[in-house]
Amino acid sequence: MVCPLKHESSLRVDSESGLETGFACSLAGRAKPFVAPSPVTMAGAHLYGLAYSPWTERARWALDHHRVAYRYHEHVPMLGEPLLRAKARPPSGQKASVPLFIDDAGERYMDSLAIIERSDRGSARPLIANIASSRELAATIEPALHATRARVTSRILADPEALKESATAAVPAWMAGLAAPVSALGAKYLAKKHGASLGKERDDIETLRKTLVTLRDEVDLQRPPTRETLTATDILVATVLQAVEPVDAPHIHLGPAVRRAWADASLAREFSDLVAWRDAAYRAAR
Repeated sequence: MVCPLKHESSLRVDSESGLETGFACSLAGRAKPFVAPSPVTMAGAHLYGLAYSPWTERARWALDHHRVAYRYHEHVPMLGEPLLRAKARPPSGQKASVPLFIDDAGERYMDSLAIIERSDRGSARPLIANIASSRELAATIEPALHATRARVTSRILADPEALKESATAAVPAWMAGLAAPVSALGAKYLAKKHGASLGKERDDIETLRKTLVTLRDEVDLQRPPTRETLTATDILVATVLQAVEPVDAPHIHLGPAVRRAWADASLAREFSDLVAWRDAAYRAAR
Protein backbone atom coordinates (compact mmCIF):
# COMPACT_ATOMS: atom_id res chain seq x y z
CA MET A 1 0.00 0.00 0.00
CA VAL A 2 1.33 3.41 -0.90
CA CYS A 3 0.76 6.08 1.69
CA PRO A 4 -1.52 8.76 0.19
CA LEU A 5 -0.53 11.37 2.76
CA LYS A 6 1.95 14.19 2.45
CA HIS A 7 1.49 15.70 5.90
CA GLU A 8 2.18 14.65 9.47
CA SER A 9 -1.01 12.78 10.29
CA SER A 10 -1.44 9.08 9.61
CA LEU A 11 -5.13 9.72 8.96
CA ARG A 12 -6.93 11.17 6.01
CA VAL A 13 -10.47 12.42 5.57
CA ASP A 14 -12.44 10.68 2.85
CA SER A 15 -13.47 13.29 0.32
CA GLU A 16 -16.96 11.84 -0.11
CA SER A 17 -17.96 10.76 3.38
CA GLY A 18 -15.85 13.09 5.51
CA LEU A 19 -14.90 10.13 7.70
CA GLU A 20 -11.33 9.48 8.75
CA THR A 21 -9.62 6.52 7.18
CA GLY A 22 -6.71 4.92 9.03
CA PHE A 23 -3.61 3.82 7.15
CA ALA A 24 -0.25 2.60 8.36
CA CYS A 25 2.20 4.81 6.58
CA SER A 26 5.33 6.76 7.35
CA LEU A 27 5.10 10.23 8.83
CA ALA A 28 6.55 13.19 7.02
CA GLY A 29 10.31 13.38 7.37
CA ARG A 30 10.96 9.65 7.72
CA ALA A 31 13.39 8.53 5.07
CA LYS A 32 12.41 4.86 4.96
CA PRO A 33 8.70 4.01 5.28
CA PHE A 34 8.13 0.79 7.20
CA VAL A 35 6.89 -2.15 5.18
CA ALA A 36 5.24 -4.84 7.29
CA PRO A 37 6.39 -8.39 6.60
CA SER A 38 2.92 -9.50 5.57
CA PRO A 39 0.60 -6.62 4.60
CA VAL A 40 -3.11 -7.20 5.04
CA THR A 41 -5.85 -5.29 3.26
CA MET A 42 -9.40 -5.18 4.60
CA ALA A 43 -11.00 -2.51 2.45
CA GLY A 44 -14.39 -2.91 4.12
CA ALA A 45 -13.10 -2.85 7.70
CA HIS A 46 -14.28 -0.28 10.26
CA LEU A 47 -12.93 0.81 13.64
CA TYR A 48 -15.06 2.72 16.15
CA GLY A 49 -13.22 4.34 19.02
CA LEU A 50 -12.33 7.30 21.19
CA ALA A 51 -9.15 8.84 19.81
CA TYR A 52 -7.81 9.78 23.26
CA SER A 53 -8.46 6.34 24.77
CA PRO A 54 -5.50 4.04 25.53
CA TRP A 55 -7.71 1.08 24.56
CA THR A 56 -8.44 2.61 21.15
CA GLU A 57 -4.81 3.59 20.64
CA ARG A 58 -3.77 -0.03 21.22
CA ALA A 59 -6.09 -1.15 18.43
CA ARG A 60 -5.07 1.58 16.01
CA TRP A 61 -1.36 1.02 16.59
CA ALA A 62 -1.67 -2.71 15.86
CA LEU A 63 -3.83 -2.24 12.77
CA ASP A 64 -1.56 0.49 11.40
CA HIS A 65 1.54 -1.58 12.15
CA HIS A 66 0.22 -4.41 10.00
CA ARG A 67 -0.89 -1.97 7.31
CA VAL A 68 -4.54 -2.89 7.67
CA ALA A 69 -6.80 -0.47 5.83
CA TYR A 70 -9.87 0.54 7.79
CA ARG A 71 -12.29 3.42 8.09
CA TYR A 72 -12.12 5.10 11.49
CA HIS A 73 -15.24 6.47 13.20
CA GLU A 74 -15.01 8.64 16.31
CA HIS A 75 -17.55 7.54 18.90
CA VAL A 76 -19.43 10.25 20.80
CA PRO A 77 -20.31 9.08 24.35
CA MET A 78 -24.05 8.99 25.10
CA LEU A 79 -25.14 10.57 21.81
CA GLY A 80 -23.46 7.87 19.76
CA GLU A 81 -24.64 4.96 21.89
CA PRO A 82 -27.57 3.85 19.67
CA LEU A 83 -25.32 3.71 16.61
CA LEU A 84 -22.60 1.86 18.54
CA ARG A 85 -25.05 -0.78 19.75
CA ALA A 86 -26.40 -1.21 16.24
CA LYS A 87 -22.89 -1.74 14.89
CA ALA A 88 -21.61 -3.91 17.75
CA ARG A 89 -24.68 -6.16 18.07
CA PRO A 90 -23.62 -7.30 21.54
CA PRO A 91 -25.24 -10.36 23.14
CA SER A 92 -28.26 -9.66 25.32
CA GLY A 93 -27.21 -8.00 28.57
CA GLN A 94 -23.73 -7.04 27.33
CA LYS A 95 -22.72 -3.42 26.84
CA ALA A 96 -21.42 -2.14 23.54
CA SER A 97 -18.04 -0.47 23.95
CA VAL A 98 -15.11 0.88 21.99
CA PRO A 99 -12.77 0.06 20.46
CA LEU A 100 -15.02 -1.91 18.14
CA PHE A 101 -13.43 -3.41 15.04
CA ILE A 102 -15.53 -4.90 12.25
CA ASP A 103 -13.43 -6.70 9.67
CA ASP A 104 -14.24 -7.07 6.00
CA ALA A 105 -16.02 -10.36 6.69
CA GLY A 106 -18.32 -8.67 9.22
CA GLU A 107 -16.71 -10.28 12.26
CA ARG A 108 -16.84 -8.04 15.33
CA TYR A 109 -14.09 -7.56 17.93
CA MET A 110 -14.91 -5.45 20.98
CA ASP A 111 -11.70 -5.78 22.96
CA SER A 112 -8.37 -4.11 22.24
CA LEU A 113 -6.32 -7.27 22.75
CA ALA A 114 -8.68 -9.24 20.51
CA ILE A 115 -8.20 -6.56 17.85
CA ILE A 116 -4.41 -6.85 18.16
CA GLU A 117 -4.75 -10.63 17.79
CA ARG A 118 -7.00 -10.14 14.73
CA SER A 119 -4.50 -7.73 13.18
CA ASP A 120 -1.82 -10.41 13.55
CA ARG A 121 -3.71 -12.83 11.32
CA GLY A 122 -1.69 -13.59 8.21
CA SER A 123 1.41 -11.77 9.47
CA ALA A 124 4.82 -13.42 9.28
CA ARG A 125 5.79 -11.57 12.49
CA PRO A 126 2.80 -11.26 14.82
CA LEU A 127 2.78 -8.76 17.66
CA ILE A 128 1.49 -11.37 20.11
CA ALA A 129 3.99 -14.15 20.76
CA ASN A 130 2.04 -15.76 23.60
CA ILE A 131 -1.63 -14.89 23.96
CA ALA A 132 -1.81 -16.15 27.56
CA SER A 133 1.04 -13.84 28.60
CA SER A 134 -0.52 -10.91 26.75
CA ARG A 135 -3.85 -11.49 28.47
CA GLU A 136 -2.12 -11.63 31.85
CA LEU A 137 -0.35 -8.33 31.18
CA ALA A 138 -3.57 -6.70 29.95
CA ALA A 139 -5.32 -7.86 33.13
CA THR A 140 -2.53 -6.34 35.23
CA ILE A 141 -2.92 -3.02 33.44
CA GLU A 142 -6.72 -2.89 33.43
CA PRO A 143 -7.24 -1.54 36.99
CA ALA A 144 -4.83 1.33 36.25
CA LEU A 145 -6.75 2.27 33.11
CA HIS A 146 -10.08 2.15 34.94
CA ALA A 147 -8.61 4.37 37.67
CA THR A 148 -7.36 6.73 34.98
CA ARG A 149 -10.82 6.94 33.42
CA ALA A 150 -12.24 8.00 36.79
CA ARG A 151 -9.47 10.54 37.45
CA VAL A 152 -9.62 12.13 33.99
CA THR A 153 -13.43 12.28 34.03
CA SER A 154 -13.44 14.00 37.42
CA ARG A 155 -10.88 16.55 36.27
CA ILE A 156 -12.71 17.32 33.03
CA LEU A 157 -16.02 17.78 34.85
CA ALA A 158 -14.33 20.30 37.15
CA ASP A 159 -12.76 22.32 34.32
CA PRO A 160 -15.02 24.41 32.01
CA GLU A 161 -12.26 24.72 29.42
CA ALA A 162 -11.78 20.96 29.32
CA LEU A 163 -15.52 20.48 28.87
CA LYS A 164 -15.51 22.95 26.02
CA GLU A 165 -12.59 21.17 24.33
CA SER A 166 -14.29 17.81 24.79
CA ALA A 167 -17.45 19.10 23.12
CA THR A 168 -15.61 19.57 19.83
CA ALA A 169 -15.86 15.81 19.28
CA ALA A 170 -19.60 16.26 18.70
CA VAL A 171 -20.03 19.80 17.37
CA PRO A 172 -18.05 22.41 15.41
CA ALA A 173 -15.53 24.39 17.46
CA TRP A 174 -17.62 27.57 17.33
CA MET A 175 -20.47 25.74 19.09
CA ALA A 176 -18.28 24.07 21.71
CA GLY A 177 -19.09 26.56 24.46
CA LEU A 178 -22.82 26.00 24.07
CA ALA A 179 -22.33 22.24 23.94
CA ALA A 180 -20.20 22.02 27.09
CA PRO A 181 -23.19 20.94 29.24
CA VAL A 182 -23.84 18.09 26.80
CA SER A 183 -20.16 17.16 27.07
CA ALA A 184 -20.54 16.99 30.85
CA LEU A 185 -23.54 14.68 30.49
CA GLY A 186 -21.52 12.50 28.12
CA ALA A 187 -18.63 12.28 30.59
CA LYS A 188 -20.96 11.33 33.43
CA TYR A 189 -22.69 8.78 31.21
CA LEU A 190 -19.36 7.18 30.30
CA ALA A 191 -18.33 6.99 33.95
CA LYS A 192 -21.62 5.38 34.95
CA LYS A 193 -21.53 2.96 32.02
CA HIS A 194 -18.13 1.63 33.06
CA GLY A 195 -18.69 1.82 36.81
CA ALA A 196 -16.09 4.54 37.41
CA SER A 197 -16.06 5.89 40.95
CA LEU A 198 -15.41 9.63 40.71
CA GLY A 199 -13.75 11.91 43.23
CA LYS A 200 -11.05 9.53 44.49
CA GLU A 201 -8.05 10.97 42.72
CA ARG A 202 -5.48 10.04 45.35
CA ASP A 203 -6.54 6.39 45.21
CA ASP A 204 -6.65 6.48 41.40
CA ILE A 205 -3.11 7.84 41.15
CA GLU A 206 -1.80 5.27 43.61
CA THR A 207 -3.39 2.45 41.62
CA LEU A 208 -1.64 3.73 38.50
CA ARG A 209 1.67 4.20 40.32
CA LYS A 210 1.73 0.61 41.58
CA THR A 211 1.03 -0.66 38.07
CA LEU A 212 3.82 1.45 36.58
CA VAL A 213 6.31 0.01 39.07
CA THR A 214 5.39 -3.46 37.79
CA LEU A 215 5.57 -2.40 34.15
CA ARG A 216 9.18 -1.26 34.45
CA ASP A 217 10.15 -4.93 34.40
CA GLU A 218 8.13 -5.67 31.25
CA VAL A 219 10.23 -3.67 28.80
CA ASP A 220 13.89 -2.98 28.09
CA LEU A 221 14.22 0.69 28.94
CA GLN A 222 17.61 0.85 27.23
CA ARG A 223 16.29 -0.55 23.95
CA PRO A 224 12.96 0.95 22.84
CA PRO A 225 11.21 -1.03 20.11
CA THR A 226 11.54 -0.32 16.42
CA ARG A 227 8.94 -1.15 13.82
CA GLU A 228 10.77 -4.38 13.16
CA THR A 229 10.88 -5.43 16.85
CA LEU A 230 7.57 -4.04 18.14
CA THR A 231 5.48 -6.41 20.28
CA ALA A 232 2.05 -6.36 21.88
CA THR A 233 3.77 -5.90 25.23
CA ASP A 234 5.35 -2.68 23.97
CA ILE A 235 1.98 -1.38 22.83
CA LEU A 236 0.25 -2.29 26.09
CA VAL A 237 2.90 -0.60 28.21
CA ALA A 238 3.35 2.47 26.00
CA THR A 239 -0.35 3.32 25.90
CA VAL A 240 -0.69 3.24 29.71
CA LEU A 241 1.66 6.21 29.87
CA GLN A 242 -1.00 8.37 28.25
CA ALA A 243 -2.24 8.64 31.85
CA VAL A 244 1.11 10.02 33.03
CA GLU A 245 2.16 12.38 30.26
CA PRO A 246 0.07 12.37 27.07
CA VAL A 247 1.94 11.55 23.91
CA ASP A 248 2.51 14.46 21.56
CA ALA A 249 0.51 15.03 18.39
CA PRO A 250 0.04 13.90 15.66
CA HIS A 251 -0.70 10.56 17.30
CA ILE A 252 -3.32 11.75 19.79
CA HIS A 253 -4.63 15.29 19.58
CA LEU A 254 -5.61 16.89 22.89
CA GLY A 255 -6.45 20.47 23.72
CA PRO A 256 -4.36 22.07 26.49
CA ALA A 257 -7.07 21.74 29.16
CA VAL A 258 -7.84 18.08 28.37
CA ARG A 259 -4.11 17.39 28.24
CA ARG A 260 -3.78 18.76 31.79
CA ALA A 261 -6.59 16.43 32.87
CA TRP A 262 -4.66 13.41 31.61
CA ALA A 263 -1.22 14.41 32.89
CA ASP A 264 0.21 13.99 36.36
CA ALA A 265 3.44 15.86 37.06
CA SER A 266 4.49 13.78 40.07
CA LEU A 267 4.12 10.50 38.19
CA ALA A 268 5.88 11.98 35.16
CA ARG A 269 8.89 12.77 37.34
CA GLU A 270 8.90 9.41 39.11
CA PHE A 271 8.56 7.47 35.89
CA SER A 272 10.52 9.72 33.55
CA ASP A 273 12.45 6.66 32.34
CA LEU A 274 9.25 4.96 31.19
CA VAL A 275 7.99 8.16 29.56
CA ALA A 276 11.29 8.56 27.68
CA TRP A 277 11.05 4.91 26.57
CA ARG A 278 7.46 5.51 25.38
CA ASP A 279 8.45 8.63 23.43
CA ALA A 280 11.28 6.75 21.74
CA ALA A 281 8.89 3.89 20.92
CA TYR A 282 6.46 6.30 19.28
CA ARG A 283 9.21 7.95 17.25
CA ALA A 284 10.60 4.62 16.01
CA ALA A 285 7.59 2.31 15.89
CA ARG A 286 4.38 4.29 15.55
